[in-house]
Amino acid sequence: MKLFSRIILFFLLLYFSNILSAQHFIEYQDSANIDHIFDHTGFLGGGAVFFDYDNDSDDDLYITAGNERDHFYENNGDGTFIYKSIGAGFLVTKLYYTTGVIAGDIDNDGFKDLFVTTWFSDFGPLGKNLLYKNNGDGTFTEIWNQQEEKDNTQAMGATFIDYDLDGLLDIYVASYVDETGFIHDDNNNIIGFDHTCYKNTLYHNIGNGEFEEKSFSLNIIDDGCALATTATDFDMDGDMDIYVANDFGEFVKPNQLYQYNAENGFYWGVGSEYNADESMYGMGIAVGDIDNDLDLDYYVTNFGKNAMLRNDGNVFTNISDPSGTGDEYITGDSLFAIGWGTAFLDVDNDTDLDLYIGNGFVPSPSFLPSYLFQNDKLFLNDGNASFEDVGLDFGIENKYATRGVSYSDYDNDGDLDILAVVENIPVTNLQWATLLYNNQYGNQKNWFQVTLEGVKVNRDAYGSKLYLYAGNKVWLQEISGGSSHASQPSSRAHFGLDDLTHIDSLNIVWTGGEHSQTLYDLGINQHIYVVEDTALINSTSNIFKPTLNISISPNPVNQFVDIEFDVLPLLKNGKMEIFNLYGKLKREIIIDSLSNKIQINTSHLNNGIYFISANMDGYIFTEKIIVNHG
Repeated sequence: MKLFSRIILFFLLLYFSNILSAQHFIEYQDSANIDHIFDHTGFLGGGAVFFDYDNDSDDDLYITAGNERDHFYENNGDGTFIYKSIGAGFLVTKLYYTTGVIAGDIDNDGFKDLFVTTWFSDFGPLGKNLLYKNNGDGTFTEIWNQQEEKDNTQAMGATFIDYDLDGLLDIYVASYVDETGFIHDDNNNIIGFDHTCYKNTLYHNIGNGEFEEKSFSLNIIDDGCALATTATDFDMDGDMDIYVANDFGEFVKPNQLYQYNAENGFYWGVGSEYNADESMYGMGIAVGDIDNDLDLDYYVTNFGKNAMLRNDGNVFTNISDPSGTGDEYITGDSLFAIGWGTAFLDVDNDTDLDLYIGNGFVPSPSFLPSYLFQNDKLFLNDGNASFEDVGLDFGIENKYATRGVSYSDYDNDGDLDILAVVENIPVTNLQWATLLYNNQYGNQKNWFQVTLEGVKVNRDAYGSKLYLYAGNKVWLQEISGGSSHASQPSSRAHFGLDDLTHIDSLNIVWTGGEHSQTLYDLGINQHIYVVEDTALINSTSNIFKPTLNISISPNPVNQFVDIEFDVLPLLKNGKMEIFNLYGKLKREIIIDSLSNKIQINTSHLNNGIYFISANMDGYIFTEKIIVNHG
């Protein structure tokens, strides 16, 4: 009996030891087939975006590669990716030094396009930026026609913004150093910077893939050395403002906040008025409501102490010290940490936003002492905007040179995963490669995800706000067209719910703030798809219901569309339903035989977007089709 008790005790100790030692995040890039190295020049660049390019309800991935060809990965839907850069049309990126990337549907055709920023090219010292139109058939075509001098800059990132609320996404581009200059002491030591910088540019979308440069007429000529930007409604008045993180802020230009005045159509620099003009080496921006007071706070990374800007209504307060998020030193108090990409995200689904910081080395003069190896940081929010560094405990051990940071629930398991884009420093060490951190335990708590589709507003609903009501609390999220550093997170909104089991309501304030809609009594642990101002609400995934894997072709469809299942439908005499954008039932299809392939005649449907939905013995699917009779 004693021996038996000892054996039981041994296995109990072993079991709990494994639990305690298990990592919250594991490096998963090899298992997911991500093999990416950012080949750098000048220690600059490296961005990524998670986006659903083929509308199959999982996020695909694009990563810039500097001197090499950019990497485009299609999500296989099983936690792995397949490399598709060449076949998808990204061969030409090898001829450019690419830095950052954002995704958005510029023509509202239902497919997300890509805007890639560049520094130089094989054709000259500066290279035009790249705009890739998504053709909807798995390929992209480069269509950017801005050949003028204003586009030929050291562009380091961009953000999509619909500043004039015409339903078309405009583009704001952040540009960096034009001519370098330094300040020296009497002994010829560098003690400061005297760079001149390229002006940032705002491109107005005039339709048909055409853009016009509007920076001067909109009064938004920022000539700081920008490394990051984001479009955000900081004053909650409905229109979209712009925040810019500028490098060398102490010597050149500090960070700047541009407030949009919809009455006269101008932007005004209000950084000093709102105490948002940090004089720092601004490199990355995170946006989120860290204290759940229903306004947006901002985090800006730096060479040295980062800035946590709490939104106090008519002013921002830097709370990096009281919040514990300064991340000023690598170790001790002598070598500075260098922050780049950053993001607010709820990694443990406990209802509050945590903070990820990508740190990475860059050469510097002696008055800015730093070190080659710098761990990324993960700060856990205690619910009161006080943060604890849990990176190493949670498995974040990236000590290489991170630049861009993006996140997504790419494996659709109900928690958020993180990508850190790594530069190849030194070039001979293959360990300096991009990392994908898979979240192993976030989905042990409840969650809820939302994808928005604009009809009157821009198709991606960038700038829209979500207010989630549950358990006598309310949370706010804004859908972003790009932030972090040279990057953009998934545009699918994710809410951690902790142990809450019911959502009272979800209020969607669509871009511009002119109208909203509210959904009531929503289930947890699901991803829903909401079309603006319609009754149509589609659940695209739910981990508690098995989902049929299906293929639909052709799509767009002229007359007949084939739906093929990976397994035989379980229910004979089941049914499918076709809805239009406004939730009106257009056709009911009876499944009268056991088959894994069904053909539907769409000739009676008008041109437009429809949803095919079915639920067969608990197996569900909802898929979008585009009807185009020519």
